[in-house]
Formats: sequence, structure tokens, C-alpha cells
Amino acid sequence: MENIDIFLKNNNTFELLNKYAYEDEHVHEKKVTIYALMIFDLLNKDMLTVFSHRNMLKYSSFFHDLGRFINKKNHHKHTRYIILYDKYFDCLPYNLRSMLSLIAGGHKKSIDKDIKYHDLHEQQIIMKLTSILRIADALDNRHNKNIAVKKIEVTPTELIIFMQEEDLSKISRKLHKKSALFKEYYNKEAVLKPL
Repeated sequence: MENIDIFLKNNNTFELLNKYAYEDEHVHEKKVTIYALMIFDLLNKDMLTVFSHRNMLKYSSFFHDLGRFINKKNHHKHTRYIILYDKYFDCLPYNLRSMLSLIAGGHKKSIDKDIKYHDLHEQQIIMKLTSILRIADALDNRHNKNIAVKKIEVTPTELIIFMQEEDLSKISRKLHKKSALFKEYYNKEAVLKPL
């Protein structure tokens, strides 16, 4: 897989986010990106990190909520459409553009059937990165600026996320709901704990 950063690094990511802004300062997108990359780095710390995969996750995280500009309820579908058709992404080879749209658009509950047009190796990458993005998005699902992940640990059977918050029940339910794909691909339970 080519490194998406080669194609997008000269483009202004925040310019595109501002075009489809639903929230000032893009706090949610930044937090989700930070959480996603933290998880990715922990899962890949014992081997050479595949930077092309990491960068694909980074951009998918930044762009996962573009579709909220159009409609909150089906924003994942609109996100996919924007990535596939906005001229900002014309610099990407179609294969990378499709992968980006599938990962960013798959952050809610399902991955578009167009995944079948990718080979098995790419499908695995899409599924793994989408599973991480879903976890990261669940951690900031309430879009609360005052809630943050303090620490993440990986054990052979768990991804343990520590947060400082009085009531973790809503976040915990959302995490449980969005972590099935992660468990399937990483064989680890995503667990939320207070710090």
C-alpha cells in the first residue's frame, strides 16, 4: 500500500475540515486522531510500524466526521461520499481514496460493500484500521472537551483504556457497542477503567 501522506501532506487538512465544519477548532477530530494513533502504536510497538497504515489511520480519523456537515444521522455515508467525490482528494490514486473512504465511512457500524473491490490484504488493512477508529471514536463519542484518555495499556487479551471521569457508563456502553470488530481482528477485549 502506498503512503497516503505523500499525496496529502501538501494539502491543508484543516482547510478541508473547515469547509465541512460542524464544530470549531475540530477538537473531536483531533482527539479521535490522537487516540487512534496511540492505540495503533501500542499494538505495533514490538515490530516495525507500517507507516503507510499509520498515516491512513491518521487521515481516516481526521476526516471521519466530514459528513456531519450534511446530516448527523447518516454522516458516515456522507463522509464516504465526500471523500470519493470532493476535489480535495483528486490527488489520491483511486485505490487509496477508496480505502480512505471505507475506513472513515466505516467508523459507525458497518463497512460499505465496496470493500469487495480490494484484494484480501487490503481488506484486512481496512478492517483493522476501521476497528481502531471505532474504538477511538467511541472514547470521544460525547464530544466533551473535558474528558480525555489518560493512559492506554495492551495485554495479551485486553486493550485497557484509562479515563478520568465520574461516570464512564455511557462511554463504556458505546465502547462495548463499537468494539466487536476490534475483538475479531486483534483478539482483545476493549476495556474502560477509571483512573
